[in-house]
Amino acid sequence: QYGEIYGDSSNGGGDGELSAYHSTGVTIDNMYINWLGASGVCMVNCDSCSVTNSFIRYTGEYGLDIVDGSHNFVASNNEVSNIRYGAAVYESAGGSTAQFISNTWFRNGTPGCSGMSVIGEAENVTMIGNIGWKLANRKC
Repeated sequence: QYGEIYGDSSNGGGDGELSAYHSTGVTIDNMYINWLGASGVCMVNCDSCSVTNSFIRYTGEYGLDIVDGSHNFVASNNEVSNIRYGAAVYESAGGSTAQFISNTWFRNGTPGCSGMSVIGEAENVTMIGNIGWKLANRKC
């Protein structure tokens, strides 16, 4: 909570500057995550986790990279901008659910993928009040 991360954006790849694997209850709040070669936040098979009130800018992959059936994920009140691929990718598997609420996404790179990409069950993703988003049912 209340942190600032500046990375080295010259080299892409990897999972993310803030990464969690097979975890429960990880909360990222009020963070500034900037200039990263990989994704800003990566969560792999994590349950009941959230990213809130944060700024994620200038990453080499995705702003939020939430994959492998992370259940009950919440992203709210974040600004995700100037991202190489798209603001967020969520992989729904095994009935996993996610909520993306009141996020602002802009100036993200890949045409048609500037907002949210969903892999799998798009009906399990709730989108409310996001600005500048476009949903793509594929990984961009």
